Amino acid sequence: MIFHIVALLVLFATCGSAMGAESTIEDVALHDGRHIKVERTVRRPIEFKIRDPFFGLPIMPRTETGGPIFSLKFNHPDTRETITWQSEQYYTPGALRVS
Repeated sequence: MIFHIVALLVLFATCGSAMGAESTIEDVALHDGRHIKVERTVRRPIEFKIRDPFFGLPIMPRTETGGPIFSLKFNHPDTRETITWQSEQYYTPGALRVS
């Protein structure tokens, strides 16, 4: 019986974290007029809690969502090198400049 409960909790946590991300590919114009494809991903971390963080006592199972984490992935227009950037939590990218 305990195995079934643990398996169900793992399945629930896995499904929750999979639903916490979205990804899009955008055509971005650079300052010199060239265009590149940028993959932008927004992930919202989901934490499954079954213990009180202060006292460590068992609580009613629940999920908590943190702030968004952004990542950008693209190929450098000159070198064709794949560049990946990931933000800290609550830091939103505003502009992309490639030199």
